[in-house]
Amino acid sequence: MGETGQHGQLTRSTFQFLYDKLKVNTECFASPLNWQTVNFCSAFNDCDYWFGSQGSFFDFMPTEDGSFEVNPPFMIHGCSVEDHLQNIFEQCDNQFALSFVLVYPSSHFLDKAVGNHVLLSRKMGWVKMKIVLVKNHHGYFKGNQHEMVTEHGKVPFVMASHNSTIYILQNIKGSEKYSAWRDDPTFRSSIARVFSEGE
Repeated sequence: MGETGQHGQLTRSTFQFLYDKLKVNTECFASPLNWQTVNFCSAFNDCDYWFGSQGSFFDFMPTEDGSFEVNPPFMIHGCSVEDHLQNIFEQCDNQFALSFVLVYPSSHFLDKAVGNHVLLSRKMGWVKMKIVLVKNHHGYFKGNQHEMVTEHGKVPFVMASHNSTIYILQNIKGSEKYSAWRDDPTFRSSIARVFSEGE
């Protein structure tokens, strides 16, 4: 997606779908210029706080039930995101119902340390579903969309030149509370469809 595409944000229709099926209401990587959910985390809490930011994702620890979208900037490599998600699950110790939709270019998980991470292990039981979206059949809004809105008010939509992988991660209480998606036999095809729509 190029330098300006180092953060590919999910589209409005995708966020609406995730809210309808999983009650996602918090973006873990956003900014006051492009957030789309009720709550969001962003990199610069000192100034973004005044616009509603909950601070950096890497400092964030839930204090109540919640359903979150985790779509990091693509230049964040290594296990830092997975490490913090593991820390959240372990620190909360099933006190709260937690659900995370983790979205990354599929190549991220080819890193041996990431692919074998405890977070994604069958042993921990947090992975409830894995979905791979095929390149050129899904896309994102560019992270600098606020600079690129067209005269008709539309945000540029860019088809991804890479596969993307989605993990749905939930603890026991999260799996019980945020379970509507499991009752939808078309969930996989539907999420692929909304990821392909530029709205």
